[in-house]
Amino acid sequence: MMVKNQESLFKSIAPLVALKSYRLSMAEPHILRDFRQSLTNKYLYISLGAVVNQERSRQKVVFVRKICIINQKGGVGKTTTTINLGAGLSRMERKVLIMDLDPQGNVGVSLNQFSEKDMYALLVESADPGECIRNMGKNLDMISSKENLTKIETAMTQEQQKTTLLKRKMEKLTGYDYVLLDCPPSMGTLATNCMLYAEEAFIPVSTDFLGFKALKSIMKTIETVNEQYGHHLKVTKIIPTMYDQRSKLCKQILNEMKNEFYELVAEPIRVNSKLKEAPSAGKSIFSYDKESTGAKDYFSLVKAALQDEELFLKSKASMVSKVKMAMAKKQQAVAN
Repeated sequence: MMVKNQESLFKSIAPLVALKSYRLSMAEPHILRDFRQSLTNKYLYISLGAVVNQERSRQKVVFVRKICIINQKGGVGKTTTTINLGAGLSRMERKVLIMDLDPQGNVGVSLNQFSEKDMYALLVESADPGECIRNMGKNLDMISSKENLTKIETAMTQEQQKTTLLKRKMEKLTGYDYVLLDCPPSMGTLATNCMLYAEEAFIPVSTDFLGFKALKSIMKTIETVNEQYGHHLKVTKIIPTMYDQRSKLCKQILNEMKNEFYELVAEPIRVNSKLKEAPSAGKSIFSYDKESTGAKDYFSLVKAALQDEELFLKSKASMVSKVKMAMAKKQQAVAN
């Protein structure tokens, strides 16, 4: 009886341990040490580990980070960023799904792999997300696209809620830490679907005059979409790309970005020939040349994303708490 009572106690506090830290390895050492010292029964020790691991899995499913890599300006490194951010996160033991919403289909082209059923099949032909996913390696999956995605506007004419189609199609998908959306260089139905599905936006911006102008434009677009649809897409990273340290203009634009959006600006992705060569080999920059400046710069972005996980989890936990409180108040009002 004593064993069962202790087991119940630890089951009740295990969620608190998991909530304190997204990953068990990040938990405060003295908490885990006190638990272990208090467990005199081997069975209980094993049970506690299983409970905490189950809670970690549950938290991972609930708190998936859905990030759209977006900019209406083409040629700023959206696909390069999506692929290498995803590849880097997967190497850090995060489960990642890359979704290509650009009809050019450059994610599949750059990796030289394509899903049997593509994004068009998912959105228009009622394919299940699981049928469209192709495994790219450990912790990394993809749904590719091709030019038939250009027909999406015509195909969705009869769809009453076409701007939230992607969100509804993906609502039952679980098992990922990150879902990364490579968005098209336009602000049509596909881009709107991306923004209304995602909770965060990473914006790659070329460090030139037109790139900085496009940044201000996409920031306004996101604000407009949030207001129009009652959404809460949050820009969490601005990624300066194609940065040339020798260029006075690049330095000037980077400084202007930091002055206006300081807390959001990531370390710049420098101009690097290896980043241009990697797609022709069908590889991420980490597989193609892990010692290149491109690999170092994208790994810096990966580390920045990982450091933001705790802030993301706190934000999600706060949102869940507010929703629960609102539901409780509503139920109480109905009861009264």
